[in-house]
Amino acid sequence: MGRGFFAFLVLVSFLPSAIYALQLYSEEASAASATRQAMLEQQAIIVRGQDFEESFWRAVGYGADMRRWASAMRSEGVEVWYGDSRGQAYGQLANAKPTGKLPKARWEGGIAYVDGGGHDAVIARIRVGNSTGIWLIPQGSEHEYN
Repeated sequence: MGRGFFAFLVLVSFLPSAIYALQLYSEEASAASATRQAMLEQQAIIVRGQDFEESFWRAVGYGADMRRWASAMRSEGVEVWYGDSRGQAYGQLANAKPTGKLPKARWEGGIAYVDGGGHDAVIARIRVGNSTGIWLIPQGSEHEYN
């Protein structure tokens, strides 16, 4: 009986370590899941940003109504406005209110340019899940149509 009792005590002494190991595993698994989710959200933001830029140049190229284009972007979860990019502090655009101005572009010899006027960028705020991304088309950007 002495050996069995001693073996039981040895097993019980490992119980806190086993519980800690299970808790650590649970935290690692949830952190890995959260990281994966954040990466998927960032990937979705990049794809939507590229779609935003391509659709902008397409809308300009076909002379589409920019209000309808901006409305279509909003229905896809992309807020679009024409304003100031805030230079190095452009990260503040994640929480900024859109100015409500529509993107502008001008044509010169088959090339479309973003025409700044008093502002310096077409701005898109893209929200996916818990992530927010900013996509800019700066003043002076151009797209050539063949």
